[in-house]
Amino acid sequence: FPGVRGEVEGGISKSWKEDRWSRGAYAYYQPGQMHRLLPDVASPEGRLHFAGDHTSPWPHWMQGALYSGRRVAQQINEA
Repeated sequence: FPGVRGEVEGGISKSWKEDRWSRGAYAYYQPGQMHRLLPDVASPEGRLHFAGDHTSPWPHWMQGALYSGRRVAQQINEA
């Protein structure tokens, strides 16, 4: 993300793996799975739409979650 360094005021890191209640943070694709599964994971089933970072080209990142939310909104608007 070019130019972002000048926009950051601070940061924090959290190990979700060590969180007592979650024990993890995201879905983890094995090599080749993302390419093979993503078209199906991100496709609606009738009126049911799926969003989340795991349904985007950027799993594990907020950008992926935001991307998927926008994708689903567009799918619904176009239906």
